[in-house]
Amino acid sequence: MSNNGYKKMSFDDIIRNKKVLLLGPAPHVLEEKSIEDWRDFDLVVKINKMVENLNFNDDELNYKNDILYHCLDVNPEIGDKQYSIDTWIEKNVDLLRISPPPFRFYYRQNIIKFLSLNKNRISFSIVDKSDYLELFEACQNTIPNTGTFAIFDLLKHNPKVLHIRGITFFRGGYSKDYKEMILSEEEIRKSYRSSSHDIDKQMLFFKELYKNNEKIIKPDEELLDVIK
Repeated sequence: MSNNGYKKMSFDDIIRNKKVLLLGPAPHVLEEKSIEDWRDFDLVVKINKMVENLNFNDDELNYKNDILYHCLDVNPEIGDKQYSIDTWIEKNVDLLRISPPPFRFYYRQNIIKFLSLNKNRISFSIVDKSDYLELFEACQNTIPNTGTFAIFDLLKHNPKVLHIRGITFFRGGYSKDYKEMILSEEEIRKSYRSSSHDIDKQMLFFKELYKNNEKIIKPDEELLDVIK
């Protein structure tokens, strides 16, 4: 299940040797210091509900969405609302990168729903099952969050550099507009534990990944503080 994708290029061609900026939904990502240099990057990547719900002071950045990683999951109990493909198109999302892949019934149903809503309007690709399962095992057989997979997947495709801003493994929670309700860090962690995510195991994985790729991965100060 895929289409011609971003300008008919393979995902590897899109990422290889590019300067990539990955933005997550932590509160500090909206601060000027986090995004003042965004024009220096070849690609700006965002996660899940950021395109619809987070507004940067620099409005041009709100419409700079080269890649959007999305799990396609909608859970109203933790403040999710239905994603908007119309908004993705309006905000110039060039490529939707879907994770997880459709190897389980629940994931497959999410993708089938997306296909019925999309009607071939927006380019997308789906992560490779073997890559997803590799990360699942590396996170001690727990489900990786979209942000964790985005880091892993982007690195797999050999960027020149990968800067990460606004990902803190939920320390400090989300930006206030990211979800329909404001959840504390502990509420977020509790919700994810109930769905087989384990933030601490993902953080341990990232520490090791960063240690082995310090020349490529450039975390912001907030993420560095989390993994001390």
